[in-house]
Amino acid sequence: MPFTACLAHVEVNYVVQSKMVLSIRGYLEHNQECKDAHYPVFKVALAQLKCSTDITEVQETNLRMARAHAYPGQPSVGNFSKSAYRWILHAGNNCSLYRQFNRMHGVCTTTTAHINIDEWLNPDSPQYNCALANAVFYYGARTICEEWLKVCIATPEMREAAWKYAHHSQIILDGTFDVCNRKMLLFINKQTSAGYDTEILTKLLREWKLALGTKNGEAFTIYIAITDTDLMERNTLAAVVDNIWLLICKFHLRQSFQNHRNRVLKGTSPFAHDLKARMKRLETQHVQTKEHTAFLAFIKEEREVLAAFNHSLVGPETLDGLALIYGAQEHLDYLQNYRGREALWQSWSDFGRCVAAVHLECAVEEVLPTTNYLESFNGVFKRKHLK
Repeated sequence: MPFTACLAHVEVNYVVQSKMVLSIRGYLEHNQECKDAHYPVFKVALAQLKCSTDITEVQETNLRMARAHAYPGQPSVGNFSKSAYRWILHAGNNCSLYRQFNRMHGVCTTTTAHINIDEWLNPDSPQYNCALANAVFYYGARTICEEWLKVCIATPEMREAAWKYAHHSQIILDGTFDVCNRKMLLFINKQTSAGYDTEILTKLLREWKLALGTKNGEAFTIYIAITDTDLMERNTLAAVVDNIWLLICKFHLRQSFQNHRNRVLKGTSPFAHDLKARMKRLETQHVQTKEHTAFLAFIKEEREVLAAFNHSLVGPETLDGLALIYGAQEHLDYLQNYRGREALWQSWSDFGRCVAAVHLECAVEEVLPTTNYLESFNGVFKRKHLK
């Protein structure tokens, strides 16, 4: 690279054995000529990042353009090692690229995230961002280690959409992890291991409902909400929205049935396959029930069948058969005493969807049966848009 009179340098003195740093000094700013030495390459890469291109594609584009001598100012012939400039990005350039990209958006990556956010949302800060502040309807700063940072976002367009599609209608509520490399849970509109609790979620949803306010003297309200099998989300909705009718996603319900069934019924014998098939048919019957007494009748009938199986067991496979029958009985207990409690049964059976249709004044087929629509969006949001 030609001499540009750039003074940038760093001198670090440290103890070799302990690696303890004794002093750091130098001049940390490159002059413009030095920055321009590989500016065409970085300019293209930064433009790609701005369009949400991942780093692998950035590197592939760089290599393709360099080999085709497609960068402005790049020599048309000759090999890269003899060029006065660098034309190929290396893995070590990624950090610099991301740092420049974030700086373009006013993000200082050397400052922790919660401090950056506070600077953008604090009216007294020089970094105050009016557009961001207007989109945040609730902000709880993290002032001590034990606190959670809470940021609730709803742009004017999002609030208008809530009134248009959710007021006097139905919503899907679902949380999603892994939206970034921090311990963060995002709710739009699982590992659910104590990562959040009902109190926090209740606070956030209550603030959202308050932020939506009233129209024509009427407060924003929701008639129907569907969640997965997470009881914390259900408890939150019941606490925030008066008289809301809660449904449970059929997909997640069947998944929980299947997980429990597979846990208590093991084996590959014909008898094991028969019991598993019987339990699966029973679960389907349960979902289709519209009266709790019918649900209980199916359970009772199946217990009688298991008792008959128990008395008919003979031969060397008796012990294995008894273990399978006990497992099936345990599954019936799970269906009746946990999932089949009447208040919970109303949320996942056809009875619940019929009630929801009455509230919405629509056909039963128009009542949402699953949260998978939102889960699909969450996946695209995490793996494409946020990335």
